[in-house]
Amino acid sequence: MSDYVVKIDMNTEFQKAISGAKTAGDQRDFVYDFIMNNLRGKHIASDGRVVEICEATADKFIHRAPEIKLRVVAELQNMLKFCYLRNVVDVDHKIFNKFVYYDVVFQVDDKKYIGTLNVGVRKDGASVLYDMKPYNEI
Repeated sequence: MSDYVVKIDMNTEFQKAISGAKTAGDQRDFVYDFIMNNLRGKHIASDGRVVEICEATADKFIHRAPEIKLRVVAELQNMLKFCYLRNVVDVDHKIFNKFVYYDVVFQVDDKKYIGTLNVGVRKDGASVLYDMKPYNEI
């Protein structure tokens, strides 16, 4: 496991805007736009894998509104950079033929958490950040 802890600032304008959204739909729209306008692109994971944050990422991330605040943060690129590979699993999925699971340690205020980044691998080998699995305080 990496000794690096990704520090997350929950007092950014982005996080305040998510909290201030009037409806869950507004929150999802804001998060989708944030991902597409600020996080979209190719990023290098800790094991050298090129992982794309794209429309599929945004679509998946907006489905769990109660967890949105810790799932979508500006530090998502750092989570990829400082994650550690847990395992690779062959899957029968409509888009991906493998899922790669990376664990990442992150900190909000004085609490540390461990989360799992789920990267889908397409048949052509392209990797997409697909989800962030539930996290636990450590």
